[in-house]
Amino acid sequence: MQKYIYTVIVLTMIIGSTYAKRLNLEDIKIVAKKNGVILELKVDSIPKMNNITAWQANSGWFYITMYEFQGDTALLRPAIIPDEIKKFQIIDTDQSIQLGLKLFNNITHYDFLPIYEKETIYTTLHYSSDILSNVISKKKLGKPLYVRNKPNGIKKWLYLTGTAFTVTGLINENINSRVNNQTLLGISILLGTFIYDNIWID
Repeated sequence: MQKYIYTVIVLTMIIGSTYAKRLNLEDIKIVAKKNGVILELKVDSIPKMNNITAWQANSGWFYITMYEFQGDTALLRPAIIPDEIKKFQIIDTDQSIQLGLKLFNNITHYDFLPIYEKETIYTTLHYSSDILSNVISKKKLGKPLYVRNKPNGIKKWLYLTGTAFTVTGLINENINSRVNNQTLLGISILLGTFIYDNIWID
């Protein structure tokens, strides 16, 4: 009997300690861009990044799952949701928080950028490059566009580098209230990579 009671106490302590380790998602901000969406996720502590996953569902919903996180779904709902997002939902389960975004365009790739000093995780969701191509074509470049295949390794590295510079620059802009060199450099890399990747002007 004593052994049974001891086992119950130990299991209770283990379960309690497991729930005590859950982190808090404190705030969500969403910004829409021409080529995708940026989510600013404020947390009380940044976990291992493999605790955060995302995927595009066939239903048109894009999901972000943050394992070992919890939060008040009513308070977390952003005050401003861009028109580019048709629906937005937050689901709090026993083991995770899941964010759902139903967009007009599917997400083809995404990146998580943790900023440890701000305890914030920037999540960049990118549309297909065809979306940005349509935007550029509407600017009446006056010359035809041709799609060319480029090495995937270089392309991915340039996109990631451009994204990192741009997001870091945007963070600093929020502090200094002005456009800085990092933002300009990041946008230049992204635009140059896109042209290199998809556009050839005769």
